[in-house]
Amino acid sequence: MRTRVLLIVLLLSSTSFGQQNTIGISGGPSLCRLHGNSVFEQVDPIIGYQFGAGYSRWSKRGIGVQAQLTYARMGGALDYIGFNAIGEETNRDQVLYRFDHMGLSVGAGYRAPGRVHGQFYLGLMPTIVSAAEVSTPDTFLNPGTIVVTDLTRKVNSPVLFGYGAFGAGWHFKAPLTLGLLIRYDQGLTTLSDGDFFDAEGIIETSWSMSLSVSYRWPGVD
Repeated sequence: MRTRVLLIVLLLSSTSFGQQNTIGISGGPSLCRLHGNSVFEQVDPIIGYQFGAGYSRWSKRGIGVQAQLTYARMGGALDYIGFNAIGEETNRDQVLYRFDHMGLSVGAGYRAPGRVHGQFYLGLMPTIVSAAEVSTPDTFLNPGTIVVTDLTRKVNSPVLFGYGAFGAGWHFKAPLTLGLLIRYDQGLTTLSDGDFFDAEGIIETSWSMSLSVSYRWPGVD
């Protein structure tokens, strides 16, 4: 009996799909953080975002490949505490790091059968650094003033990210699909030696939640 049920499930899974192509856009907020050497052990997360446009091709069994051009803003906040000459705390602030990436996400995915379906993806995202900066309080010359320094030329590029994502999709009767996806990204960014606390080997991570709208049409065998 169990064997028959398993065979029926496999049969339904293999015949519930026609070969299909989709093209769409997606975007949403992300929670980003920096990790790495001792300087970045206690870095607070900051809010970033991701958005992109991509293409997917799905087989009859729900296995798919995906390519998406993605723009992502990541970073982190390092707590800063100021002291006077006798060691008394005078102020608290944060050093804010921001890294903007333009990448090409390439991966494989699976979506379950049905009008409402689960889906997940795994892949890589090689990126270039389109902008990078650090904002630090200038407490020595003018307390409260924020100094912004461009780091774009001091960050390695390209950067290779790995990602995984899971979520759900809804097929409408019209050839449109609405999706909700939770995505995790991790990549290694390196600053030039000696810049800002000798910060090297910075691991960027982010959890993002994105909504997507895609148009689908049948594939050709």
